[in-house]
Amino acid sequence: MYTEIVAFLRMLKPDDGDKFLMMLGGWLGFWFSFAVGGVDKMIIWLAILAVVDYITGIIAAFRGCKWCSSVGFKGIAKKAAMFAIVAFCHGLDQTTGLGMFRNMAIFAYAVNEAGSIIENIDASGWGKFIPAFLRNGLKQIQDKHKI
Repeated sequence: MYTEIVAFLRMLKPDDGDKFLMMLGGWLGFWFSFAVGGVDKMIIWLAILAVVDYITGIIAAFRGCKWCSSVGFKGIAKKAAMFAIVAFCHGLDQTTGLGMFRNMAIFAYAVNEAGSIIENIDASGWGKFIPAFLRNGLKQIQDKHKI
């Protein structure tokens, strides 16, 4: 039994590749957390909304036969830019001592991501599950801002 336990524990020991990936993940997590002012509930929800928006965008593209990898890449780049702006706003908060820019940016992007999720659900053909007042409100906003 002792040898089985020791063999099991040795199996759990990470190899060099695992160690490198763990180190890389740790450093990326540290720098992300440092840049955006910590991983709190607001950042977690913004990240969740960003992932759900991207996934619903992929579903809408497939269902509408409009899949394009370059559009998907632009979506990822926009998400990265969104977190970069949140990091910039955190820097403004640290510099000015006001402590409001980061939260304002997160809230603005969260509302935008939620609206985009609703648009993607509608574009997927599942608009009947969206309450009418939300669909009408988004349509009014889209019509008002069309060029």
